[in-house]
Amino acid sequence: IPQHWQWRAAAGLVIIAAIIGLAGFWISPDRLGIADWDYYFSLHTIYRQTIVQYHQLPLWNPYTCGGTAGIGDPEFPLFTPTFLLELVFGIPRGLRLAIYFAVITGGLGMLAFAKRLRLSVWAGLLAALVYMFSTVNLLEIVEGHVNIFAAMWLPWLWWGWLGAYRNPTRWRILLVGLFFALTFLQAGIYLLVYTFLALGLVILLCKQKLRALKITTLAGLWALGLVAIKLVPVLFW
Repeated sequence: IPQHWQWRAAAGLVIIAAIIGLAGFWISPDRLGIADWDYYFSLHTIYRQTIVQYHQLPLWNPYTCGGTAGIGDPEFPLFTPTFLLELVFGIPRGLRLAIYFAVITGGLGMLAFAKRLRLSVWAGLLAALVYMFSTVNLLEIVEGHVNIFAAMWLPWLWWGWLGAYRNPTRWRILLVGLFFALTFLQAGIYLLVYTFLALGLVILLCKQKLRALKITTLAGLWALGLVAIKLVPVLFW
């Protein structure tokens, strides 16, 4: 059985790997990648300016395409820890820090999930590194698709779901709902669709199907309440 210090050492290696593997985003000071970075830089600058300079909630974006939704945009980033970094450090530096935060959070989540699956430390470390530096993850980041940041919550979602399935307490189910909510607020709409499809398959394969269905349903209801501040404007839009 792996000792706690081995898992902590693996977590340290995950963080070190991210610092080294993502160093290119700091080496290139004038650009982050290709494709859509210009769009997201301008969009997030508009949101930040509205909050910092005008002290208003960005309900509407008057600068893009003659005017479009702010809070009603499914990719609206305000209610996320990554946008907090942008508010504090500015858009160019904040987005770079957000890349680190997202990749490290996802890697640590995969490591925690592997531990809950009772895998070996080496298997957990390998799973974490593959998840962090997968082609899809890095390609989306290089192309400026910041909605891929939502992928950092998926391992934690599965970690929480498995814990709730084994021991279905109220707080464990609420935690699953929180990770559902964080994924949605991070613009992970497509990822959530795939996740619910995967959960449906897992429920069919579980020994205690009714328990699995109940946990997923209750967590989903918690999530709906937690994301209402963004979900309602999105549905109206």
